Amino acid sequence: MVATQSTMVSVASSYLAAGLCVLPAIRAEKRPAVGQWKRYRERLPTEAELAAWFANGPDALCILCGGISGNAEMIDFDAGGELYEPWARRIPNDLLARLVVETTQRGGRHVIYRCETPVCGNMKLAQRRDNDKTITLIETRGEGGLLLCTPTAGYELIQGDLSNPPVLTEGERDALLAAAWELNEYLPPPVPEARPCGQGDAKEPNVGALSGRPGDDFNRRGDVRAILEQAGWSLAKPGENEYWRRPGKTSGWSASLKGGVFYVFSANAAPFEPNRAYSPFTVYTLLKHGGDFERAAGELRGQGFGADRTPSNGVDISGLLTPSKDLPSPPLTFDLQAFSDTPERQVSWLWPGVIPRGMLSLVGGKQGLGKSFLICDLAARVSAGRPMPAGLANAPGNVLLLAREDDASCVLLPRLRAAKADLSRVWWSVFANATTGSPIDLASHVDLLARVTADRAFDLIVVDTFASFAPVGTDSNAAQDVRLLLDSLTRLARTTGAAVVVVAHLRKTGQGDGDPMDAVAGSVQMTAGVRVASMLDKGVAEGERWFRVVKSNLGRIDEQGWTWRFAWPDAFTEGASEMPHLEWAVAGKAYRDLVGTRSDASPNPRTMRDTLLAPLADGPRHQREVVGLALATLRTAHPRLSREAVELALDELIRSCDGTVEVWEGPRGARMIGLPGSKPESPEERAMRLARENPNLSAREFRAIAGCRAVMADRIWHEVHGMTGEKE
Repeated sequence: MVATQSTMVSVASSYLAAGLCVLPAIRAEKRPAVGQWKRYRERLPTEAELAAWFANGPDALCILCGGISGNAEMIDFDAGGELYEPWARRIPNDLLARLVVETTQRGGRHVIYRCETPVCGNMKLAQRRDNDKTITLIETRGEGGLLLCTPTAGYELIQGDLSNPPVLTEGERDALLAAAWELNEYLPPPVPEARPCGQGDAKEPNVGALSGRPGDDFNRRGDVRAILEQAGWSLAKPGENEYWRRPGKTSGWSASLKGGVFYVFSANAAPFEPNRAYSPFTVYTLLKHGGDFERAAGELRGQGFGADRTPSNGVDISGLLTPSKDLPSPPLTFDLQAFSDTPERQVSWLWPGVIPRGMLSLVGGKQGLGKSFLICDLAARVSAGRPMPAGLANAPGNVLLLAREDDASCVLLPRLRAAKADLSRVWWSVFANATTGSPIDLASHVDLLARVTADRAFDLIVVDTFASFAPVGTDSNAAQDVRLLLDSLTRLARTTGAAVVVVAHLRKTGQGDGDPMDAVAGSVQMTAGVRVASMLDKGVAEGERWFRVVKSNLGRIDEQGWTWRFAWPDAFTEGASEMPHLEWAVAGKAYRDLVGTRSDASPNPRTMRDTLLAPLADGPRHQREVVGLALATLRTAHPRLSREAVELALDELIRSCDGTVEVWEGPRGARMIGLPGSKPESPEERAMRLARENPNLSAREFRAIAGCRAVMADRIWHEVHGMTGEKE
């Protein structure tokens, strides 16, 4: 049943009154229908904002989890909620009865509650492996997460009151999470171990007593339990699948140990990361040697781990063996060179200004715009030696398409043929194990790709898309995770001399703050880690696409760019392809005017000041919110205005100390700013005023109206009554 607008507004107001950060949402996309919605992780919306939002008739409600909603957390049961009943049977009846439960639009379940202590980010609790795909069955939505909720169509409350969720102790929350972890059916393989110097890719002969590295030997017979206990971990539940509790925790458990794999669930178990598996050697290295695998291996060899590297059959094969760690190793050195001794290298271009050779570049665009057609067109031009859209031609070259999203035989091949590619020069791969068919981690095995493709001398290597080749578990918003694959691709470009192009999707609508580079999905490292970034957009005319460079570290940017549109073959021509090709043109006057309207100039100081002060007329705001509102307003006239420029102007306004604004510390350390006289009373100031205005209240009565913690209320009550000479 679809809720009426009045119902939506009424329910949203009740959630807000309960301290839940409620926002309108887009049901189909499961995201807030509010621009720059992440600012509401810092403050609750006002009733006026709710009224304005719901006047637009949104079709869904969502709640932001975490500290802004009173440490709210949700356990999400996917796959039709198949594990909800098995999970519920593991929960004590009195605890289960207190929880808020709702059904979801696909038959799943949401279990919602608050915690006495802060909750961590989202966690995967139970997974299953099915046809080489990992299916998440149970996961949480915590700090930084959100959930769609009743009265959104498809979501129905079946237990409890969402406007009054229970507050659980840490032990009660642990019980809920532990029950979900017990239903987990899949543990990913341990994270790859860094190999010490001299123990890299060289293969060790399988002869005599020769049997591997110290780390491998420790994985087979080392006592990882002793290592854990020495680090403060404790065994919470013995058995075939052991459960271990992290240091500082008195109930529940944080990791499991089964079959020599230590799998960590907790987000508070440093140096381990949540939802990752570790081998005994990695556990030993992290806990005993701070992640230094070379030092850990040397220490283990001194303890007798690792096979004797001298074969026992009397045959001297020392020349074939990796040098022993027992022998003195050469001192560690690093590269250091004067610029006077450094030869200058000119940038070589596959497509001048757009795609450099021997470097990494990026092509971004929304799904459905034709990025795959664009890549096939470029591959065809390189393979056939035809000119690029700029009019420059190269000798015919080889192309490698690494593609996991589009099928090679029924999608890529027809497009390449329509683009008149030399198919003998275009190669493809999904970079999978030839025996098992399972995907190979490109970030960890880029050297394998470089070796195998060396004899092909590829001019162009395309990775389509970044998301499909990112290692399992990669967080596209985490700079470290994104950098791992980008660094590997940069190394591939340098090693092979090929132009390496990575294809990336754009963020969902409403994300980013106006800069084209901000629109690329994932961490800022997605654009910072490449030398040239290009963007594919809809064109001005119907059916037209606009392709232009938006970032370059290698020279001037041609902002006007090019356009292309699909050219379909004549259906009455015998033997004609049924697939379109691309027809290019230099972007015309409409795009020149569009680029020309963009002003690099910043607004004058008076305009900047007035725009910063305007949002404060409605009351105090978080400093970041003021910057965001001012930036959105000013960019209508100054599209390239940076956030840093607005932040600097606001800092200057604050430092001027001319009485125009006041600044103070708000809830959870937030920096608040407002007009003079708008600063609200602190809880302590309000309690002190109420104590003086109501001297006849008893201590119990005063605590009820003080609006602050009981300890603070008692202190203020005694302080005031001590001054007046009264007693409790």
